[in-house]
Amino acid sequence: MQLAGKGVLFEDIRNTNPFLYRSCKDILNMDVEIVDQDVFNFTFLCEVESLGSRREIKLCPKEKDIIAEITSIAYQVAYFSKGFSDVITRSSLGASYYIY
Repeated sequence: MQLAGKGVLFEDIRNTNPFLYRSCKDILNMDVEIVDQDVFNFTFLCEVESLGSRREIKLCPKEKDIIAEITSIAYQVAYFSKGFSDVITRSSLGASYYIY
């Protein structure tokens, strides 16, 4: 779709990755108040496994003290989304990406 110059929608992943689609759809259908009550224990800490060992990567200062919820990530997500969209959807940038 993207290569044809059309936008990619969330529904487009339904057939290519049904598990991811269902998981994301379930999250989107959840009550925002419940998600923001820290039921998932999301923080700004990432665990990485490599060669059988696990380590934690801090994504921001005081990562364990900040709960990843709508109010704490909305600003960053909005800017990431806009930047990602600008890079992917601009015809001149998209076309130059595929030129060798």
